[in-house]
Amino acid sequence: MSRGELTREELESIAIQLPDTSRVSSLITPLSPDFIALRFSHGSNVPTAAVCLDDARHRMEEIHLALHEFHAHRIHYRSKKNPPESMTATWLERFFLDDAALRIYAAWQHLQDGLRYMEGIPEGDLKPYKRRFRSRSSVSLYLEKERPQLKESARVAAFESAQPWVFVHRYRNDWVHRQPPTIAGLGLVYHREGRWKPQENGSMRLMGGHGGQPKLTIDELHENVDGATRGFIDALQSTAERYHEILAKAGFTVNDDGSLQGPMFM
Repeated sequence: MSRGELTREELESIAIQLPDTSRVSSLITPLSPDFIALRFSHGSNVPTAAVCLDDARHRMEEIHLALHEFHAHRIHYRSKKNPPESMTATWLERFFLDDAALRIYAAWQHLQDGLRYMEGIPEGDLKPYKRRFRSRSSVSLYLEKERPQLKESARVAAFESAQPWVFVHRYRNDWVHRQPPTIAGLGLVYHREGRWKPQENGSMRLMGGHGGQPKLTIDELHENVDGATRGFIDALQSTAERYHEILAKAGFTVNDDGSLQGPMFM
């Protein structure tokens, strides 16, 4: 285990800093794709959307755990250790924030698939909207343009346009495709660049032994990952609420205990 136990008060202090996932979980957990399929044709993708939303819910809960451990390790290594172990704290804090950032990206993919299946969007209709904006998905752009009357269209667009998601989207891409952004507090950092630097007199000088300037602080990383998480949860909740509307039109209801109820046959 990479940290010691925390007191009840410390755990409570963490809980109030985390986003609430209970409402989203209550909307998605009862969804049974097999049961839902009873009220849709064999070619419908609406039941499959339930699987996508549940995949997104699982990622959401994993992100929640990663953020919890970020705070727990921060408390353990910065407040409970004597003397504080700030470099170890930063390394572990980044580990859990990186985990959360990568899972947000995966959850975002699940959400796009869920929207596409539940709204019956043909793949060909998305082609005009692909790769127009790096942090905007073709599904979101399609809904914003073609179906602006849907509530989730605006809320998904708001998530994808917000600075925390733009940050996390770029951070994930750098993490995977280039160099993971360097973080202050972890000693010398080196960037993928030439070691010889041009001087004013036209000569070249080897700039060795000093490292580079870190791209981010751990607090900047946390602020954006936390913000993107909250934005994603809001977008997922809006999508789940829309899915319930689609199911209601097909004759389903969700009972107070979370169970799904509906006519057995078409």
